[in-house]
Amino acid sequence: MSTVQPMLDLLEHLTSAPGGQPNPITASLLLSWLAHPLQHPHGKLSKALILRGPRGNGTAMLLDAMDLIHGAAYLPLGSAKLLDEPFNGFLSGKRLVKFDELPTVHKHREHIKALMCHPTLQINAKAQPVRTELNRLNLVFVTTDATPIGPDDRRYFLIDTAPPAQTRPELYRELIHWRGRGGAIDFGEYLRQYPLTKDFLAEHAFEGRPA
Repeated sequence: MSTVQPMLDLLEHLTSAPGGQPNPITASLLLSWLAHPLQHPHGKLSKALILRGPRGNGTAMLLDAMDLIHGAAYLPLGSAKLLDEPFNGFLSGKRLVKFDELPTVHKHREHIKALMCHPTLQINAKAQPVRTELNRLNLVFVTTDATPIGPDDRRYFLIDTAPPAQTRPELYRELIHWRGRGGAIDFGEYLRQYPLTKDFLAEHAFEGRPA
């Protein structure tokens, strides 16, 4: 078995059609979205990822792996309400930021829009002068909310993830063992080698950013 096969099986499950049939196009797009920040650490994706679906279907296992892969560049921020804080030093140097809900308040949506679109970040950390750094933040939202995204939906890449009932129970056990064997390291290398198509880059990544 490939050292990344359990994670590929999970991605096949998460992106499968309602009847459980594999959806290789969506799976490839998800892999590409996950791969881009690793292959282009100074670049930026133009769309935020939304993983929408029921709890317990394996999404957390995927993001746990991304946490291990990105290390200090990964930020589980939780709620967009934290963007209201006067100090935002927690964003400095981050590459992948996970939110546990979609922003619903207008000002939070505006904060998110700025994080997705502006090429630079103004970092205001406590007891430090304000500084400007390259905005390389890529945002992922995990939600059970079926509410439409809103007028800025073109800025989001939405995947409706499959329910737990559609997968093999043993897959979760395989993933736990896989993680314990250091499988996230192998998955990180897999993503760094994953082929990104011109069509994906044209639709999902900003042009003109250093690679």
